[in-house]
Amino acid sequence: MLKLRLALLALLCSGSLLAQLQVVKSIELPYEDEFDSTYFKPVGEKGILQLAVQEESRDDYIRVRVMRYDTNLKFVSEHSFKMNTEDYDYPKRQFINNQFHFQLKDGDEYLRYIIYDPFSQDTITINYAAQEDNEYLSAQYYDGTLYMAERNDDGISLAYYNLEEKQWHRRPFRPSNVKLKYLEIDKLYFPQSDYGQTDALFLRATIRIKRGLYVNRLYMVHPDGIVDEFDLSTKEIPFVHQLTILDHQDPQKFTLIGTYGQEYSQLGIFAGEINRSGYSVKARYSYGADFDSLARDTSGLLGYFTRRAKRKAREKNEELDMPLLTVSHPVKRLPDGGFLWVAEVFNITYTNTTVLDASGNYTNQQVFDGFQTTQGLVMRLDSNYQKVWDRNFPVVPYHKPLRVKRFLNIDYNEDYINFVYQINKSMSERTFNYNGEVTYKSDTMPLVENKDERVRYNAKVTTDSWYQNYLISYGYLKIKNREDRDKSREVYSLKKMAITKKEE
Repeated sequence: MLKLRLALLALLCSGSLLAQLQVVKSIELPYEDEFDSTYFKPVGEKGILQLAVQEESRDDYIRVRVMRYDTNLKFVSEHSFKMNTEDYDYPKRQFINNQFHFQLKDGDEYLRYIIYDPFSQDTITINYAAQEDNEYLSAQYYDGTLYMAERNDDGISLAYYNLEEKQWHRRPFRPSNVKLKYLEIDKLYFPQSDYGQTDALFLRATIRIKRGLYVNRLYMVHPDGIVDEFDLSTKEIPFVHQLTILDHQDPQKFTLIGTYGQEYSQLGIFAGEINRSGYSVKARYSYGADFDSLARDTSGLLGYFTRRAKRKAREKNEELDMPLLTVSHPVKRLPDGGFLWVAEVFNITYTNTTVLDASGNYTNQQVFDGFQTTQGLVMRLDSNYQKVWDRNFPVVPYHKPLRVKRFLNIDYNEDYINFVYQINKSMSERTFNYNGEVTYKSDTMPLVENKDERVRYNAKVTTDSWYQNYLISYGYLKIKNREDRDKSREVYSLKKMAITKKEE
């Protein structure tokens, strides 16, 4: 029977369009320990940038070196610039529209925002001071404008600076039924546009109701200045975690898709719609009760206990809660009007260490050891937010970052969805069609090609889409050569990879 099933599977897969990953070119760049941090950013057909940051605290400057490589991974140019930090902290770095954006903060009142163009080498610096009695909460750059959210005793003040106009604008508003000291602005959202409607701005807030109880609220700022507010928290969705806001075919509506749960855990995903008349939840899917791929995973104890717990909950007419920690990718709207939601599951890991206490005794103590990604989750919804299918597969990068990070690289194609990811010290690839069927699964590909070498440690190894059908993989590797110790090394590895399609 097993052989018959395998033969049928092979027959079904024959003639299907597959995507296969191939390494086109690989180079190694030297590791330079004088820099505090090194990053890589692919810039399409312009190549890839290496950003190295060196903090020079004695001089109140941060030196930034930018090196550019072309699409054949050949060196093109190098240049440096300095950022005046004074008493500022350096909390955030982003790469937006092929420009580096740096945020420097001084407490809750002052912000220095620096935009650096690595191609023209032009620098724009915006120094911002919160208005009197205001407390700076959040800043976000979008489409040529820097937005700032502040809080005071009278309400929320939204300030924004347009780089073309070189002028500040302000929009104050008063949230209803809340003490301002219990309100925190989590994030500013600009709707993901598929229908050309991107002129609305959203602010998501967390409000403390009482000790240990928080709810979420969404504020929609219209171009005409009117502000609508929506309570996102309900009995079934007590706390909203990640959120994607998309425009709607109806210009008066917006779609919300995100994860929900308790403050420190997530229980599933939800979908809803808002317009000026209100907010309504359209669908909700819990990890325990509604994700069939999680319940059917029999590879370990999780699968067994999930099936048993699901059966018992069904007998008691109860909903099965399965708390998970996930980080979501932006939701993809499909040509049929449906949606594809992708997330990565991770665990918080600890390690035991021996410490000497004040009494001179050695004791064991648990120390935070990073976030370990374990698997990818995929769910397809139709245009009415009804589940079509869900899938999960192992994603186990060897590196455990100290901040939550997304490791999956996703290529959305007309016929398939291709995932490239890490399994321990190797790369792997998996392709689904839009019916949720696996049409290709690769063997693992080691991070180093030399059979006499192995990776002892890797950090920040990332795979990104690059240009056309090419991907770029980059990150720090500590490599051990078994045959010649002198060839053991610490390097930054860059791999140019191509996704090729072939008929099977």
